[in-house]
Amino acid sequence: MSNLSDSKRKKRIEEIIKNFRPIDDTFLSFLIQSDNSIVEYILRVIMNMSSLKVIEVHSQDYVKNIFGRSACFDILAKDENDKIYNIEIQRSNAGAIYKRARFNSSMLDIKSIEAGQNLDSLKETYVIFITENDVIGYNLPIYHINRTVEENGTIFKDDSHIIYVNSSYQDLNTELGRLMHDFYCNKPDDMLCLPIKQAVKKVKETKEGNKQMCEIAEELIAEGRIEGKAEGRAEANAENKEQFTNILKDKFGLSHEEAVKLIEDSFKASNMSV
Repeated sequence: MSNLSDSKRKKRIEEIIKNFRPIDDTFLSFLIQSDNSIVEYILRVIMNMSSLKVIEVHSQDYVKNIFGRSACFDILAKDENDKIYNIEIQRSNAGAIYKRARFNSSMLDIKSIEAGQNLDSLKETYVIFITENDVIGYNLPIYHINRTVEENGTIFKDDSHIIYVNSSYQDLNTELGRLMHDFYCNKPDDMLCLPIKQAVKKVKETKEGNKQMCEIAEELIAEGRIEGKAEGRAEANAENKEQFTNILKDKFGLSHEEAVKLIEDSFKASNMSV
């Protein structure tokens, strides 16, 4: 339990609620629970399909394979054509490694077929990573990954798809860019996409929504997740900084001051606080 006084606790809760953005997976999950129609909107934008119709939505859905390895999907959705979509918010590059996308794809297959069914019954699946950084690295807003036949470049039609959305690319002339812009807004009035704006207003600016947000913030404080994440990042960055500084001094003969400056510049360039 937190040792915060009542007044400090109340202020901390208000700060948490104020700063919540759709790019924060906890907040996005809550938004979906309050209004799952925004999943349809998000998918329509990412898939560039204005007619896409979602008929089923789940958040924080667990799947376990026969060997005991489990996956928790941030968002799981199914459309009217029986296609399955897994949307993941990945703030760190480590959480968005290519093999995680491959693993999620395999777990979707496990979830989409029942014992005794023919493999032809496997559903068409999409694993969608919305990443804070440009993980793939070609400065594109979106990446579509599909298996191909190497000899002639044709698509290998196994109905398995992976999509990376680079949320750092926010071209406001495109609907995808405006959506990614809104993912980083904590104020509804700053948002450009009406469905997202309305959903955030509903939970941040109504009595019932605010009450539920307070409960979530209380849970986060009780679990130490808010403070713990910040402290953990600070400790990790400080430890990395010291290790890298020693390497630069020992291996490359830099002075302490030169090594520290080089590390600080590198950390800043990669958006890491030191």
